[in-house]
Amino acid sequence: MQPYFFPYVGYIALVEAVDRFIIFDTPQYERKGWMNRNRILNPSNDWQYIHAGVVKPRFGASIRDVKLVQSTDWKKRLFRQLEHYKKFAPYYSDVISWLESVFTPKYRTLIELNVGTLKAVCSVVGIHTPIEIFSDLHLSINSVPHAGAWALEISRCLAAKTYTNPINGRKIFEPQEFTSAGICLNFLQHKLPEYSQGYRPFISGLSIIDVLMFNKPKEAREIICDYELVV
Repeated sequence: MQPYFFPYVGYIALVEAVDRFIIFDTPQYERKGWMNRNRILNPSNDWQYIHAGVVKPRFGASIRDVKLVQSTDWKKRLFRQLEHYKKFAPYYSDVISWLESVFTPKYRTLIELNVGTLKAVCSVVGIHTPIEIFSDLHLSINSVPHAGAWALEISRCLAAKTYTNPINGRKIFEPQEFTSAGICLNFLQHKLPEYSQGYRPFISGLSIIDVLMFNKPKEAREIICDYELVV
């Protein structure tokens, strides 16, 4: 999977569901994707984006080449955006203290930030799946005829017996290619259960930060694990 910024529970569920999680860091960076932004509640009954500050990349830059803005302005803005949770989120203080520790390392690139924060999220909810970066593995990949074949070739190189992907990406795969390679292809479908967001109407699919604001780590893990694997 590509590296996302404090992703929603379905992404964390994928980490929980597998034996080995590979961060795919070589595709082209998408400026308006989830790589440097996500969603939280805003002070009214709606949502807002939070962002990691990135230096404007050159056209066609890969994810691994995207650098972070080294001023602390974007971090300060993120904490300001979270302040309104103090009024109605029971674990606001815990989450803010945790985030302060998460941001303590001096991340230089977006990939360092997203991998570091993903590992921090997994640690707090008790997920211990190894998380690795694709470019660090130096795999010898065969020709890749279409987007879905990347997962097949990486799985083949790692001698995987099963490859799991979020169900909303199903259309890019050719199942018969996996069958021919002796690799089981399945898909994770998350149920996205509701949880209390204080007095507000529930908004689904927000950043894991929102989940942790309203749930103890054990409860957050139960929400994360509310999924099924389908073929």
